[in-house]
Amino acid sequence: MVTKSGYPNLTALYGVPYLGPGRVAARIQQALYNREKLALTRLGDVMTRILTRRAEYKGRLRTIGPFVGVPYPLNRAWEERLVKALKTADILGLTMLTGYSRLLKEALDQWNIHPLQACDAFVMDALFRRGMLIPLLKGQRVFLVGRSAARAGQHLAGQGVDVVGCTTLEGLEDLDRVLEALTCDKAPGWDVVLVGAGVPARILSPEVSNHTGRVALDIGHVLDFMANPHVKPSWGRQTVKETWFKNQRRQKVPGQERSKRQVQRGEFTNFFASSPGHAN
Repeated sequence: MVTKSGYPNLTALYGVPYLGPGRVAARIQQALYNREKLALTRLGDVMTRILTRRAEYKGRLRTIGPFVGVPYPLNRAWEERLVKALKTADILGLTMLTGYSRLLKEALDQWNIHPLQACDAFVMDALFRRGMLIPLLKGQRVFLVGRSAARAGQHLAGQGVDVVGCTTLEGLEDLDRVLEALTCDKAPGWDVVLVGAGVPARILSPEVSNHTGRVALDIGHVLDFMANPHVKPSWGRQTVKETWFKNQRRQKVPGQERSKRQVQRGEFTNFFASSPGHAN
């Protein structure tokens, strides 16, 4: 079940039709043109750790939980909401990492999650690197969700993309506020929402797509790359994470020491804003 490149064969491993980047782009374009529902969300190594029932893989979530927007341990209510959302996604991005792919397949079977179509979990990175993502957005009303949304919106607008709104999404406790902002009567008209917000994005993308009948894409760190075009995508993901933890260590509440695992809503709206060596 391994391809010539050394990666697992997704169709053979997960038992679902595999879509390459070109076919994913075509599905997005078709949904936007026909004004159809399309929810794409992705399951990488962190999501595998969350979904697996093997305790030995859970420990690292104590450290990275705040960065990806989840408490540790994840309570049953949020767990059930996550699984329900994943079951309604139209396309699931699945990890091709050898150390996690079989573990994720086991977890999907345990949770009875059987996607109709699948792609590589890094599909949005691939579309962005190949210059295929921005053209898909032109002519559409785009709403951005995530810590880097405001800055990404400025850069996208400069490239001719019609950005109609943006908001942060800081953890699961902020999820319902964002869902309301996107679906209420006062919400700006939008055609596609791009979400780069860790684990909450995996819930928001299917839920908002189901609620509105529109296109919702979990794009992960691609939102950070859009916000910081000077950062090379090949190493930007690690820079985002390192900068976040550096900022955490610098932050202190008066009279109280703060753990690097604590975060307040609304902080770090841009990962690179206070990072030495990066332009603001």
